[in-house]
Amino acid sequence: MERGNFAWSKYNGLQSELRIGGWHGLSSTLAYTYSRTFDNASEVYSTISGGNTVSFAQNPFNTDRGERAVSGIDYPHVVGVTFVYEIPLQKEQHGFVGHALGGWQMSSTYRYTVGQPYTTIQIPLSSSTIPAASATTLRR
Repeated sequence: MERGNFAWSKYNGLQSELRIGGWHGLSSTLAYTYSRTFDNASEVYSTISGGNTVSFAQNPFNTDRGERAVSGIDYPHVVGVTFVYEIPLQKEQHGFVGHALGGWQMSSTYRYTVGQPYTTIQIPLSSSTIPAASATTLRR
């Protein structure tokens, strides 16, 4: 069997951002992205972890039209929040105590995503330790 890289993808997105810089020792960013990704193959190998989980086309003579869909790596809504807060203790940093206690910061980064497509599949298990009639459902 021969494999080739005949895949394509399209990405469109709208990004917005709000920044606060140096306000009472606080610097922060709030970002939001709305996007959409289309492709005909999200992964070169068959997986069970997201959209487009089969690496072979349903029609081997037409690998384009029947495979067009929202990408398995599509995250349409992404929100990001970051902040850095400079602790106002011993800002002048005089002497040993000032150098030990001054200049500290607190920071954090959060990223929240929703909407990734998933494929629900059932895999019949045929092991000698598990009855053949059982099945498992994997969701993402």
